[in-house]
Amino acid sequence: MFTGRAAQILEEVVVPVDFQVTPFQVHSLNVPLKIKESADPTVNTGEEYHVATFQFHGPGGRAFGEEFNIKFKVEKKLDEVEFYNKAIMLFQEVSQDPHLMTQDFSFEKVVDVLKKAQGNASLAKELLRQMSQSSILAASSQFEQMTLNKKDDEEDLYE
Repeated sequence: MFTGRAAQILEEVVVPVDFQVTPFQVHSLNVPLKIKESADPTVNTGEEYHVATFQFHGPGGRAFGEEFNIKFKVEKKLDEVEFYNKAIMLFQEVSQDPHLMTQDFSFEKVVDVLKKAQGNASLAKELLRQMSQSSILAASSQFEQMTLNKKDDEEDLYE
């Protein structure tokens, strides 16, 4: 359960913990934050960001563990047409970027990455750049390995 402004903005979250929790043990959990449809963008509230404070509760409702504070902002809702226009522009940029032309990114892939970047085209382009770079490194490593294997095979032929 959230308190303050976060309670007005966020849907209540229930994440079942289906494993034994012992004191002083560290666990990782993904806690989804779902913003209510009626939430105003953060810039309209006069606040720099909102803070959601929550804690875990046991089967009897008793709180346990540390309190967690998460800072978050509510951006304006992105219109679907606006999103796909942004994706088209990004796809065109990617198709003409010499650093990204080595990788064949489909429009669907660009849309997927733009969704992961929550509509932030600059972040999506950087993610695509990183994907391209890691593909180049992987291909280079694979080529290097093939070259080494070929040399090993050649050595066997002459022994």
